[in-house]
Order: sequence, then C-alpha cells, then structure tokens
Amino acid sequence: MGRTTAEQAPVVEGAYAPLFDRGADMMVDYEMSFTQAIRAGRYDWECWRATAEFFPSNNRGVARVKLCLVNLGRDATSDEVEKHLALAMLRPANTRELLALGAFFMNLQRRFPIVALASESVTLDDGSREIMYLDGGDTSREVRVRRHAPESTWASHFWFLAVCIEGDMRDS
Repeated sequence: MGRTTAEQAPVVEGAYAPLFDRGADMMVDYEMSFTQAIRAGRYDWECWRATAEFFPSNNRGVARVKLCLVNLGRDATSDEVEKHLALAMLRPANTRELLALGAFFMNLQRRFPIVALASESVTLDDGSREIMYLDGGDTSREVRVRRHAPESTWASHFWFLAVCIEGDMRDS
C-alpha cells in the first residue's frame, strides 16, 4: 500500500488517473507560504509572475487530498475540461496542490505539462486570467504562468491536475 513513484504514476489518455494506488492520499499544507512552496519543489526556473501577489490563496490548514491527472486526448477549452472533471466527481486543483505535487513527484512534469485550472489567479481587465502550470524536460523543471482567455484552448498534450471530491477533506 505504498505510494507510487513518479515513473509508476498511472497516466491514461482520455480519462482520469489516480496518482496514488490503493487509496493513499497526499497531504497539502495550505499554510505554507508561496515562497516556501516554490522552494520545496526545487524548480530550475519560475516565471516572475508565479508569486502570492498574482496567485493569492484563501485556503488554510493542512488537508489530505487524493490527486488525479486528466487528459482529454484532444485540444479543449478550460470550460470543457472543467465540465469533464465535474462529471468524473473531480474539481480542478489549485496552486498549492499543484506545487505540492511538484515537490513530491519531482520528475512527473518532465513527462508532460500539468495545469492547475483553479490557480486562484487574478482576473485581468480583458477577462483573461493567469493560470499556473508545471512544465519541464530532460534538463529542467519549471513553474510557468500562462495568460488564458476564456475562448483559448489547451493543446492535447496538457494534463490537468484534479482533486477527487470524495477525497477532499477540506470540505468535510
């Protein structure tokens, strides 16, 4: 009943895939400062907009959550992804959950970019918002921020971090 490694974490295109086997959960410390959360991940590069100022958080405490990765296997808007998540009893992950994932599964983002649609980003004057995601490759791990208008699509290679609603202990 141990945790899976990043290399063993199941990824299933067109569906959602639990990151952990046999119900093992991940603890997320929402009290950790944004700077501490970034440092915990030991990233090689962070976008200058990846700050608490751009991504404020109202979450408090420490919670046990079950994280999943979702890939629709096609280009999709954020609305389409969020509808898919809701049907699967998932909610989009937020910034703290994304950074906790990056700190725990350090090599996962080297395989594909991982988006947190509930990034608690500041909405900009034009209606777009900043969305945080993890990206990387063979030689680097990065925290990126993308300006995303409501009608914009995510390419099919993006994966979305989600929280199993039944496994989200913050709402209990």
